[in-house]
Amino acid sequence: MSGLFWSGAENKVLKHLVLNHEFIVSQYIVDELIDFSSSVYPKISRKHKKEIEQFFDSFLIDTADSEEFGKINIRDVADEPIVKFALDNSAVIVSSDTDFIEYPDAEPVILSPQEYQELFMK
Repeated sequence: MSGLFWSGAENKVLKHLVLNHEFIVSQYIVDELIDFSSSVYPKISRKHKKEIEQFFDSFLIDTADSEEFGKINIRDVADEPIVKFALDNSAVIVSSDTDFIEYPDAEPVILSPQEYQELFMK
């Protein structure tokens, strides 16, 4: 999420992802992004929230509710839908969130922004 709000490595990675790979998100991720936006910018308008939704609309993939929640081995249970989404869509997660970086299972593949840069942006 930080790639949307601040310049730096995360922003460069986000731009590279969108331009060079199939970039996908779930409604859960969009909702999390809007909640995060509201916490960082408490006065964010409904118009800006709508613009965020519209931007991600072309990348949105429908997801079904999963019976697997509670079975994924991640420290922050709020991240389970993201891991499940990546597993269901053979997607890679790029995140600097330590809950993802320390995820112990081999799948899905999880890269830090720095690892992504080393692999794809040299």
